[in-house]
Amino acid sequence: VPRPGGKDAILSIPWTSDQVRDLMSELETLQATPAKLEGLWGTLKYFSKILGLMDPEEFPTLNKKKDAVVDRLVPAVTQEVQQATLPSADVLVSIEEAIATGLDSNGNPIPAGCIWMLIILRILTGASARWSDLMHTSPGSFVGTPEAFEFLPWRTKTVKKAKRKHKQSILIVPKVCFSEYCGAKRKYDWVPVAREYFKFFRENEAFKDMDYMFPAVTKDLKAFIPRPCSDSMALRVIHESLQKA
Repeated sequence: VPRPGGKDAILSIPWTSDQVRDLMSELETLQATPAKLEGLWGTLKYFSKILGLMDPEEFPTLNKKKDAVVDRLVPAVTQEVQQATLPSADVLVSIEEAIATGLDSNGNPIPAGCIWMLIILRILTGASARWSDLMHTSPGSFVGTPEAFEFLPWRTKTVKKAKRKHKQSILIVPKVCFSEYCGAKRKYDWVPVAREYFKFFRENEAFKDMDYMFPAVTKDLKAFIPRPCSDSMALRVIHESLQKA
């Protein structure tokens, strides 16, 4: 493996553990991508088997070094984190009121699709999660404790690819009602309504195996269709739901 600019080789055959360690340090200095480091690691493993050379996978210290370098390289290849604007307390209280009462500001019934979307928005706020996290979460993973709702996404952006098999993120939503603490007319308990919707999706034959949290909805927003909701449809339902809240 030559150095940039035609300099002496970083790695020669047969390679040593010190050379492999120096190679990883050199790649980190060059701000290589994690994928390149993983690719070179895989190449070394492959040739170690067919040529009878040293296998870096068999050295715990080299494995730890590789994982540490990969973790440090990740921020160099990801975009700047964009912080979402948090909804105000008044918005959260309005969402909870709409969920708990099932009525819009004019006293008209809110369709089921909008109620479920408002529940999803309340969950996203409580768990500080992304929309994509919930769309990679099955309602079947829902666990209710006295203090919180808990969900286990099968994929999230916050877990690096290299650690996905070993580390899973749990979405935890405290069972808190902002309406109880933010000067609302009364407490609007959204939790029992959310629990009923979870029960519906888990027990309904058409939805019990779905691995996404928000299904498609009919045009009138009153019924659900057993397939994932598209992003464009989700934006329309979010707009309609917040207007009704």
